[in-house]
Amino acid sequence: MENIGTITKNVKKILSITSDVSKIFIDNENFKKHLIKRNHQNMISHIPKISQYLKSPDYVGVNPREKGVSLEYIVQVEPNILIAVKLDSKNGYFYVATMHEISQLKLTQRIRNGRLRKVDKR
Repeated sequence: MENIGTITKNVKKILSITSDVSKIFIDNENFKKHLIKRNHQNMISHIPKISQYLKSPDYVGVNPREKGVSLEYIVQVEPNILIAVKLDSKNGYFYVATMHEISQLKLTQRIRNGRLRKVDKR
């Protein structure tokens, strides 16, 4: 497991997250296998950039379908990318669960319904 970043105070504030846990980890080898298994091979080239994407997302949100804390980071590059970050409350850290393309239509709908919020990059 590699520490690739933190949940920033700004993101915690935007999403009303009260947890003191902030470190984000990734298991690079298993993550790559996961992307292949889920047919997200086009995301493999973005793995080295995940840390950068987590530092400076365009939108963030909470996945209401997941139990526990499950965050969504959206980066508008070509293609738009969704990075799912989940809390492992038992071990006290966040981890990158998956990464996949998100269509412009889905992105627009999630912004409109309030599931995603714009991150001020100042």
